[in-house]
Amino acid sequence: MKVRLLISSILGSKSAFIGDCLKFLWLMLCIFLFSTFIAYAETFTYLSASSLAIDPSTPTTLYAGTRSGVFKSINGGDSWTAVNTGLTDLPVTCLAIDPLTPTTIYARTWAGAVFKSINGGDSWMAVNTGLTDRDVQDLAIDPVTPSTIYAGTWYGEVFKSTDGGDKWREVGTGLTGLSVTCLAIDP
Repeated sequence: MKVRLLISSILGSKSAFIGDCLKFLWLMLCIFLFSTFIAYAETFTYLSASSLAIDPSTPTTLYAGTRSGVFKSINGGDSWTAVNTGLTDLPVTCLAIDPLTPTTIYARTWAGAVFKSINGGDSWMAVNTGLTDRDVQDLAIDPVTPSTIYAGTWYGEVFKSTDGGDKWREVGTGLTGLSVTCLAIDP
């Protein structure tokens, strides 16, 4: 199994969610600090999860970014439903969830466009105004001020939005020849 991502729950539980490229989304429950794993698997036909997001207030609500869009589980991964209304560009390769308003989710698509849902994935709208280079690779939400979002691009640019993605402006320069494929914010 080739692991592509690992996220752990921040609410004190000892759970971790792992996604891979082999048609499976693995939900791992770790007991004794990751020494014993109990795996629950939900098979998606011809899908692979490239991104996972966990609702910080309801950890049983999960979102998976896949080749066929976004899937949502409200029961800890036992069952999944596609939530793609308004997503005009697939696959979804990056998800970011607002830590204070978890019904607000951002999705990065394969073509580098950014979409936003304010209703838990039920509908999506493009939020690309000011992203001069739409080849976004990663998204990061400021945990203290979630209306501030950062986007890193394949061409070494970092963009910032202070209004929940409505408008973006470039803030990072000097990364010529580098790709910004991972962002992190120190709270």
